[in-house]
Amino acid sequence: MKSFRIGAAIVALILPLQSVAAAEQSCLTPPEAQALITSFLPDLILATRDGCRASLPADAFLVRSGEALAARYDGEAGRAWTAARPAMGKLIGEDAKLFDKLDDQTTRKVIGAGVAAKMGGSVKAKDCETVSQVLEALEPLPPANMSRLLGIVFEAVGRAKKQSSTGFTVCPPPAQAVR
Repeated sequence: MKSFRIGAAIVALILPLQSVAAAEQSCLTPPEAQALITSFLPDLILATRDGCRASLPADAFLVRSGEALAARYDGEAGRAWTAARPAMGKLIGEDAKLFDKLDDQTTRKVIGAGVAAKMGGSVKAKDCETVSQVLEALEPLPPANMSRLLGIVFEAVGRAKKQSSTGFTVCPPPAQAVR
């Protein structure tokens, strides 16, 4: 468990530095972004729940059902890792070699903990109720639809800000031929 925490701390330190540099050099395709989001969605839900717990009433969706929602998405998260691992390597760059000796499950857990540490605490207390309500409204969606929707939102926010707050950018769609 101690080595898991150390690994998560390393990821939490590497991600902000490497992903920003890598994101400036390359972008993720929509399928790569969706695979990453799907892989880490359970971690993000739990981290957001933990970060928002003090700001939410006990009957808020995120508090009462966040764990069940994360568990429901966990199976799909594991399956998406096959596509997400190379995309994560694209973001981390050379430091991805640190994970070459780890099996897929351990790597996903370690990186997931780092992603959750980086992103999970980014929700401001004043926004926790809104996030809880949005998750409750979207809860019936299958994991693929939820991650696709989040990918579209991240892409739009990144374009609007000219800088992604997620640590990655989604490649713009190829120019469409005019008919």
